[in-house]
Amino acid sequence: MKHLWFILLTSFSLVWSQDLTLKKNNQTAIIAYNQPIEIVTKNFDVFSGRYQKIENNSIFLEDRIIAIDKVKEIILPHSRLKSALKGFVKGGLTCVGLTLGGMVVIAGVSSAELDSGEALLFAMFTTPFSVLIGGGVNAIRHSNKTVEVSHKIDQDNWRIVTDIVSPTRKKR
Repeated sequence: MKHLWFILLTSFSLVWSQDLTLKKNNQTAIIAYNQPIEIVTKNFDVFSGRYQKIENNSIFLEDRIIAIDKVKEIILPHSRLKSALKGFVKGGLTCVGLTLGGMVVIAGVSSAELDSGEALLFAMFTTPFSVLIGGGVNAIRHSNKTVEVSHKIDQDNWRIVTDIVSPTRKKR
């Protein structure tokens, strides 16, 4: 029974969660529920936390409530881990493609005939190492390229949209 209540409360919190929408001319930035953000107020106070919801012209973080008219800037801290993981995947796929492509060229050019079993065995042993080497090098390169995204309210024409109506909910 305890698990049923936990599932119900979790699903209700996800259903009623609202995304924070920022608009600038034709650009839109959406901050999802439970995403880490930093809010800088007009008094230059910095509040860090996870975004929960927007209600009654206030932004709710985990432990704070901030009025929308006091918000000067919203900063989305960039995750170094996410950037490094993206770099690892990109580098790993690139090196695997180069390794397998090189093996096909070498097998086609070489005078010695390889049977399919030898080529498959060679590919099974070289591919994981090429993934680790290419992924590791590219992950290190990508982890140094982290940039925080900043949305300056009213300064760069960014504004907080509070009158979004979801497609399932009709406006009265």
